[in-house]
Amino acid sequence: MIERSYLLVKPDGMIGRGCDDAILDLSQKGLIIEGFKRVTLDRDQVAEMYPEKVGSPFEKDLHDYMTSGECGVILVRGEGAIGKVREAKGKTWSSGLRLSHANNFIHNTFHCPDGNEERDRELKILLKRLEKKNET
Repeated sequence: MIERSYLLVKPDGMIGRGCDDAILDLSQKGLIIEGFKRVTLDRDQVAEMYPEKVGSPFEKDLHDYMTSGECGVILVRGEGAIGKVREAKGKTWSSGLRLSHANNFIHNTFHCPDGNEERDRELKILLKRLEKKNET
């Protein structure tokens, strides 16, 4: 089934080869890169993106990390896109793109949705800032 998904490149991945490596890996998995957007998240957006982390011991570290610089949103389309993006991203910092780019549990360089509902909810949060920017 043809699906749409995205890979979020967190601030540390925007430095060095994180984006380039991600785009290459996603393309090699047969996914079509539909677009790339740069976004700068604020604390409210981070809380919306990661509601399960609100009130956790590492909430402040996550907010500080995610608001420390630009993030990149790589939009993709293709057969089984959601699963292929998850595979490319890897788990924690022990496989996939995270193996070669992530530093630890918080600074894990990449994020992607688990399914269609999460994708739609998160893209609305991520791209909200771009819509506001374009209105001015």
